[in-house]
Amino acid sequence: MFAEFFSGLALVLQLTIAPIHVDTATDLSVELSALLHWTCSNPYWVGSHEVRGGMFAGQLETTCLVEGATGKGLVSLNSRLLKSAVHDVVVHEGPVAETYEGLHGYRFDVTEKLGKSDPLYLRQNIHVATDERTRLVYASLSSAIRGTGFAEYLKQMDTRLDVKPAESAGSYQIRMRSRLRAERPWYAPSDVFRAKVESIALEKFSFARATILPTLANAL
Repeated sequence: MFAEFFSGLALVLQLTIAPIHVDTATDLSVELSALLHWTCSNPYWVGSHEVRGGMFAGQLETTCLVEGATGKGLVSLNSRLLKSAVHDVVVHEGPVAETYEGLHGYRFDVTEKLGKSDPLYLRQNIHVATDERTRLVYASLSSAIRGTGFAEYLKQMDTRLDVKPAESAGSYQIRMRSRLRAERPWYAPSDVFRAKVESIALEKFSFARATILPTLANAL
């Protein structure tokens, strides 16, 4: 029973933990500049990450340095993220102009269908904001997660990107964060549940970073 649960949870996290949509038919087929490269810190947990009241809660973070970018920087990345916000989703509201954390941006209320044979539905408020020179923020805040099977144990999945120019020309710092809350099934001991969720989340977070970073870097 344990193995089946954690295998199912791993699939759910793989579907939901990536902050933006990557279209493999286009994004991954684009030739990257030979000058473009990046280095990243190992993902780590920020603050407490533990089981309380039958619920695991924790936040993962990593910081990457992209070098050799030759595009229009935050302007072109902002355009790419705005397109991502409405790609292959049901849009309930948006784009709605707003000021988000002191930056001009737009908000979208969307529902995304993830998976095929046993899909889950992630409703989220997406905020994309930038001053086009010094800072860009992309935040996806989940408002509802619906699904059958193991999806019902995932209660929250929030993701965020913070992007800013680094010191040298064509260089940018990208900070990626994912916060999750997952309910412990009655048959799983707290210590076992915590250890397995931490391990699975780290693995899927690293996979998501490797998947989307080329798209982000190429957009800069």
